Amino acid sequence: MEVAERTAVQATVAQLNAAITTRLAYEVMRGEVGNVQAWTRRNPFELARISQSNFAGELESTVGAIDRGSWVFDAVRAELIYSPRLRFGLQTSDPDGILRFHGVASPNGMGFMLVPTSPYRWE
Repeated sequence: MEVAERTAVQATVAQLNAAITTRLAYEVMRGEVGNVQAWTRRNPFELARISQSNFAGELESTVGAIDRGSWVFDAVRAELIYSPRLRFGLQTSDPDGILRFHGVASPNGMGFMLVPTSPYRWE
């Protein structure tokens, strides 16, 4: 079950990256992209225009308030957070044992990618 959860997390991040990159390309073609750097502070689910049943919305309280198996967006830190249900094979430098991702714009302003804020390894 933990392998399935890890795969679902990886698929969600890949889906968000692809959808945001597609939206960015569309905005560039229309000449309406604006400041891509500002996109890195926005909610990735909103940017990607994707709804996810386990996305609990924006968080403005402590990490302990996150239900296991849920995604949240920390607007203050501009991080997408996932709280794993199963953590037996998870090694992370995050003191809360959660996965954190932040958006990074490419130097030329034509790309966007979610990358881990804290290194982790999940086997």
